[in-house]
Amino acid sequence: MSATKQEKRASHSDRGVRSSSLPPPATGILLAIILLVFAFMYRDGHGNVLNVSNLFGVEDPKMIRDGQWWRLITPIFLHGGIPHVTVNCLSLYWLGGPMERIYGTRRYLIIFLFAGIAGNVLSYFLLPEPSLGASGALFGLVGAGLVFPMRYRSLMDERARKSILSQLIFVTVINLGFSFLPGIDKWAHFGGLLGGGFLALFLIPYVLDDRPINKNRELLLTVAAVSIVVFTIFSGWKQWRWAAAHPAIQETLLVYGPKGANPWFQFALPPNWRLLPNGKLPGDTFSDHAGDLLNVVDGSIYPGIPQRTERLLATLKTPVITTTVGGQKAYLASLKSVSHTTDICVLLPFHSILQISMSARNTSYNAAHADLLLMLKSFHFYHPPPAG
Repeated sequence: MSATKQEKRASHSDRGVRSSSLPPPATGILLAIILLVFAFMYRDGHGNVLNVSNLFGVEDPKMIRDGQWWRLITPIFLHGGIPHVTVNCLSLYWLGGPMERIYGTRRYLIIFLFAGIAGNVLSYFLLPEPSLGASGALFGLVGAGLVFPMRYRSLMDERARKSILSQLIFVTVINLGFSFLPGIDKWAHFGGLLGGGFLALFLIPYVLDDRPINKNRELLLTVAAVSIVVFTIFSGWKQWRWAAAHPAIQETLLVYGPKGANPWFQFALPPNWRLLPNGKLPGDTFSDHAGDLLNVVDGSIYPGIPQRTERLLATLKTPVITTTVGGQKAYLASLKSVSHTTDICVLLPFHSILQISMSARNTSYNAAHADLLLMLKSFHFYHPPPAG
């Protein structure tokens, strides 16, 4: 390579990194989309975005197995709270801008979206719980940043190459360390890192590409970038159509699961039900606007109580319905008195026991029973309950 080309390349690279504080176009659009989606989630969830994450397309393994493949793409643009979206947007601004200037807009979009999908795919196979966030795509940018100074070392100044590598290795080690904290989807991070690094083996960064312009190569790059962007937009449209066809889920304001970073089950409640933090009954108690009560007793926390309820069901004169809830065996019965009716559902997931009971005044029972059936229909079991 001639000295003139080296100077031109160094000047181009330096100018790209030191340019305006405004992010380049693709990074700016990605940031705007992420923030806009979060604003809608915050509005619809009344401040709790996780309450509506299912509506917006969270990566839910069970729903993906049921055919909703687009949930491998939509989670790239979803976040679980203000700290989550803030950290990822700052990371995208700090990392995405320089990477877009180095790789060029088309290559950058391909790497970002492909890495995000790769992270969600690995998470789908290895993590039983729902997941969301742009972290997998961001790790893909880190992977691409690690690969290009090693893959194209002859095209770079040695001092600049070592500086880039040392910084990115430090960032990678720190972030991979955080990946093992509770509640963090480490598989999405690993999948994104591998996906971005893999693509970087075949995509020469824009600032290092001194090859003569080839129309076929440029056309192929444009087609690839446009295709993955259109595929992402189509996935968002599929999720929007699904959400529009499920108005009951759209009205859900509360997603309930046991306390902790890794709940073993979750279900959704309609907006007229609220959690009573000081409920006197065993387990967690909910109440609706009519004052009807819903009680959830986790057998792993209150041993013996659900078992006695199951034995009670076996001796009842009222019909006991054997059914499935969340793909797990369950028994459902109703006990009537002069003023109240109580629905009792005993679930047997993973050879464990979970008791759901709902007591409603006879005047409001029909509405409360319909709510209970909706809750039972929304149940997801992810793994056996924790021991003890």
